[in-house]
Amino acid sequence: MSDDKKTMFSNIYKLLERELHSNGVKSLDIGSSFGGFAQYLTEMKHDVYAYDIFDEPVEYLKSLNIKAIVSNSVVQYSTLSNEKEFDVIAAIDCICYWENIHTELLKVSEMLKSGGYFVLRNPDKSWMLSIARFIKSEKIKPKCVHDHTNVVPLNTMIKKLKELGFTFVKLSFGDSLPNNKTKFTTRIMYRVGGVFYKLTGFHFSPGYVLIVKK
Repeated sequence: MSDDKKTMFSNIYKLLERELHSNGVKSLDIGSSFGGFAQYLTEMKHDVYAYDIFDEPVEYLKSLNIKAIVSNSVVQYSTLSNEKEFDVIAAIDCICYWENIHTELLKVSEMLKSGGYFVLRNPDKSWMLSIARFIKSEKIKPKCVHDHTNVVPLNTMIKKLKELGFTFVKLSFGDSLPNNKTKFTTRIMYRVGGVFYKLTGFHFSPGYVLIVKK
């Protein structure tokens, strides 16, 4: 785990830690890749499980004694794993690759214990995509979407989660900075975008961290 990424994971965990009031927390890291957040949760003494779509990161996590398996989705994980309930489920930078967001979020809700927390970090350039569509710019669109399967606006995400019965806990923009080497102009957009959202409800931060409770 790089020090840059560890700063982001630390910031996200501090937001979550304020809500946790017990030991022996059982956590699932969705789409873990090489397990930066899973590793951080392990350091914080969580009982950590994880999955990724690729073999290599899963084998790496196993070498760190993290209970990881290969899975293509939350739904598939629920059928492959014997572990069905968690206190915390984390989705760091992976929701943008989900093909069916509603089905995956529904399964997250089912797998969380009552009172459990869902923490997610999601890149979001939906506002830029809206501008690109309005001015009919094909050059801007790739910068908004990258290799992502979907682009879910923040307010749409909050609405979906509320419809599934989650209650809002915490929203942060500055804590979602991907690393310490983020360009100064991008860092400004995270900070200013967050303030602007609080004042107007309009979102143009490049990403956000959201924590909700079942």
